[in-house]
Order: sequence, then structure tokens, then C-alpha cells
Amino acid sequence: MVEVIKVALNSQEMKAFIELPWKLYQNHRKEWIPPLKVSEEMKFSSGNPFFAHADFSALLALKNGVAVGRIFVSIDHHFVNAPNSKVGHFGFYESINDDEVAQKLYTEAESWLYQRGCSEIHGPINFSIYYSYRFQTSGHKTAPFLGEPRNHDYYPALALKNGYKIHSTWYSWELSVWNVLIMTLHTLLAARLRPRPKDLVRIKLADLNQLESEIKEMYDSALATFQNNYGFAHISKEEFTSAISSMAPFLFPGSFCKAYNQENKVIAFVYGHADMAEAFKLIDGDYQKLDLMKKSRPKRIVWHTLGIDADYRKSSLVYKICEPLCLRTLLARMPVIGALTKEINKGYARFSAPTRSYSVFYKVRAL
Repeated sequence: MVEVIKVALNSQEMKAFIELPWKLYQNHRKEWIPPLKVSEEMKFSSGNPFFAHADFSALLALKNGVAVGRIFVSIDHHFVNAPNSKVGHFGFYESINDDEVAQKLYTEAESWLYQRGCSEIHGPINFSIYYSYRFQTSGHKTAPFLGEPRNHDYYPALALKNGYKIHSTWYSWELSVWNVLIMTLHTLLAARLRPRPKDLVRIKLADLNQLESEIKEMYDSALATFQNNYGFAHISKEEFTSAISSMAPFLFPGSFCKAYNQENKVIAFVYGHADMAEAFKLIDGDYQKLDLMKKSRPKRIVWHTLGIDADYRKSSLVYKICEPLCLRTLLARMPVIGALTKEINKGYARFSAPTRSYSVFYKVRAL
């Protein structure tokens, strides 16, 4: 017998909600990166700034009294809806490979969202796109990288069985050191041959010792850059800083760079990070084992995000701002993950096809 119960924040059931992935991935540890449990507890505490502008509910599936699945539903009042549409989200989905469990979870989630006026459901969106989102749809046997959406390979099929369709898809690439060399040379050349920006632009490496200030400074630029991206939501500077700061321990000199116009406004930014996935596997969610992070050495670098003001996207700034990250990566002599691009990235695609893909699914309420 499968039943779905509502879970309150800071409850004993919430502990089971948080710890469920460790149970479901116990035989798939090579394909999953366990987060810090204390970080997960903070996400599902009343102190999470997301909860100040959202309605939400956490649901836990029990089969014969044992936790076997979970789903989190939310309505983000900062989410920018299309005209005549109200989108609700499901996220943090996990379950055993069981049609009944999935059907019960999705049915309860949909009922909760439809009762509150939602006309569409999208997911998985874990709170918002500033946190984490998407199901991995291919490449499940590849080694995961830090920040990558990872899930059992049967999750997309369960969503499709419950009436969901693919809304949008993203891709990631694996690039060899040789690929990085060629891309770096291309970047350096394009930065000098492409048309220069229309005004004087200053490029500066972010001060990693003042990271909070550096992130706050790019807030306006990031929201302007991402406003046409899938899942855009308005977000406060404090919540934006909190969400982006999770990358702080994994940045390295040259990995975070910003460009400024003559008015000293941030008009572009780029960042990558060391892939500490193997260290997180050793830590296995236990905060007391964080010292293992210092003893681990990354084996690759993740090129994560590039944002640039629309007025500068056809100029050499697109390449110029990437120079420090490319050069620093080349000096490290490490392979790269070209992470989570919405379209087929032409620069990456010249070397190979993407090795992983990810999708957001959606369902429209039947009239």
C-alpha cells in the first residue's frame, strides 16, 4: 500500500525526506554526488529566503510504512508567468522505480497546485532556477560533476508515463586538455579580431576574498542577462547572493571575471570552478568530514556560466572576458566540463557531441 503524506519543515518526517536519496542511491554511488546534509537541512528550514515569497508543500511517499519517494511543490510569486498562465513547480523528486509510487506522488502534487489556480506544472525545479533544476535524460553512466543535475535513469520515463512532456533541454560536454588548448587559442584570436565593444570596457578578476561583495555587484547584470532565460524569476539581492555563494569554496584565481562599462556598471561575467565531485563522495553528506576536501585534488574544471549584456554579445567582449578562465585552465592542464548549455554550443560541438543531456518537463491542466 502506498500513501503520500504532507511533511512539515523541521519535523521528523522532514528528516526522512532529506535522507531518502542516500537510501535510493546506495547502489549507485558512482553516479551520484551526495550533498551536505546540513546544507539540505538549511534548505528545508524556515530561514530559507525562498519561502518568504512562495507557497509550498513537501510530500513523502510511504510504502508499507517505509519512505520510498518524495516530491516538493511550490508556487513562486516572483516567477515571471506568460500572459494567461500560472506556473507551479515540482522539484526534489526522488523515488524507487515503481509506477504506483510515481503516480501517487505526481497526482498529489498536481492536486495541490491545481487547487491553487495553476494552469501549468513545470519541473523538476528545486525552488527556482537559481538553485538547481532539470532531470538528467542521458549520460547517466558518466562521472558526475559538481553542480550537475543527477538522477536515476528511470525518472524521465516515470514523468512521461504521468502525462508530462519535455519543455526544454540542456547539454554538457567533456573536453580534453588538447580541446582546451585549441579553444584557448581560438578565444585569444577572436578577442582580437572581432569588432571591439562600442565603448571602453574594463575587465577585472573577482577578488575571491571579497566574494559576497563581488556577487552582489553583478546582481543587476545577472537579472538583466537572464530575463529571457527559461524559468526566470525576480529574486532579491540577498537571495541571489545566498544562492550563488554556494560556489565560493570551489573557485580559484582566474575562474571568476567581470567586465565593466564606462559608468562602472557590470556588463558581463564568467565563472568556472574546480570539480570537487570525488571529495563530496568521500564526505558522503557528513559535515564533520569536510577536512577531506583539503586533501582532495580536482581532476577537471567546470566551465559553468557566461552572462553578457545584449548590447555587447556581437563584440569581442564575448571572448575577451573568457581569456583568464581559459588561460588558467590551460595552465592547470586539466580536462573541462562545458556545462549545461541551453543550445548546442558551437565551440564545444566542433570537438564532439554532448555527453549528457537534461530536460525540464511540463504538463498543462486539462480543461
